[in-house]
Amino acid sequence: MGMRLIDLQRATPLLQLVFVRLLVRFVTFGALASGLVAASTALAQSLAPADDGSSDAGFLSGYRAVAPLRLSLEASISPKAGGFPNCVSREEAAGNSVGGIPVQHFMMKRLTPRLVLSGFSQLGCPIDAGIGGALTYAAPLSASSWFVFGGGLYVAPGQVPLFGGVGPSIMNGIHAAPSATNMVSRADLVWKTTGDRTYNLGVQTLGRGMQSVTFGGGF
Repeated sequence: MGMRLIDLQRATPLLQLVFVRLLVRFVTFGALASGLVAASTALAQSLAPADDGSSDAGFLSGYRAVAPLRLSLEASISPKAGGFPNCVSREEAAGNSVGGIPVQHFMMKRLTPRLVLSGFSQLGCPIDAGIGGALTYAAPLSASSWFVFGGGLYVAPGQVPLFGGVGPSIMNGIHAAPSATNMVSRADLVWKTTGDRTYNLGVQTLGRGMQSVTFGGGF
C-alpha cells in the first residue's frame, strides 16, 4: 500500500473544520508565546541594575565602589564558629551557607551620581553572621580610574553579648579593640583594566586607632 497526500479541497467539511481549528490554535499559541517572550524581556530590562556602568566607560558601579570597604568591614569581625561544633552542621540546612560559603546579600541606593548608600549582610554560622552599611563617594580621575572615599559600620549581633553588650562593644570598635561592632573608613585609588576588571590600592583606618595599606581586585 502506498501513501497519498490529502487534498484539502476534496476533503469532507468536517476535516476542513478540524484543520481550520488546529490552524487557529497554532496561530494563537504563537502569538501568546511571542507576547510572553516580549514581556519577560521587558521585565528583565526593568530589573537590570541601573548603574552597572555598561553604557559609560567612565562610570564606576556602586557595588564596585564599596567592595574594598565592605570586605574590610566583614574581615574586621573575628570568627567564633570554631567554638560551636553544631554550627557547621546546621548552616546549610538552614540555608545560611552553600558549600561552606556564607550566603551574602547586598543592596544600595544612589543618593547622587557619585554618592552611594549601601547595605549588606553575611549569614553562615549565626554567631558570625553580620550586617552593615556604608557610604561611598567616587570622584572620577579619568575614564577608567576613580578616587573613592568611604566609611561604614558592621556588627555581628550574635557576638555582642560576648563583649559585654552593645555599649562596650561599640567602645571597643571605636578604639580598634576586638569587638562585635567595628567602624572602618577608607580612601582608595580604583582603576579598571581590560576585561572589565577593577583593582584598588587604599589606606584604611579601623575605628580611630589602627591604620593599614591594602591592595585588592575584583571582576
